[in-house]
Amino acid sequence: MEGHATLEAVAAALLAVHDVLLRELAGFEKRVRQAARSDERVRLLMSVPGVGAIVGLTYASAIDEAGASSRRRWWGPTLS
Repeated sequence: MEGHATLEAVAAALLAVHDVLLRELAGFEKRVRQAARSDERVRLLMSVPGVGAIVGLTYASAIDEAGASSRRRWWGPTLS
């Protein structure tokens, strides 16, 4: 890339975007972990091997939504 001004500019821009994305992802992961820790149902789900914060939050959210519909029994018992 040395000596190619256009390629250097593109690489610099891509590296800058990469840094921003890494910072944003770190902030998002922190918020997800905080949300998971603050919900007892999610903490219980996360005690199952292979279930992390995102899966736990997603399932707990689906249970809440199913509880509002007439198809509640399809989801099985709620954890609350």
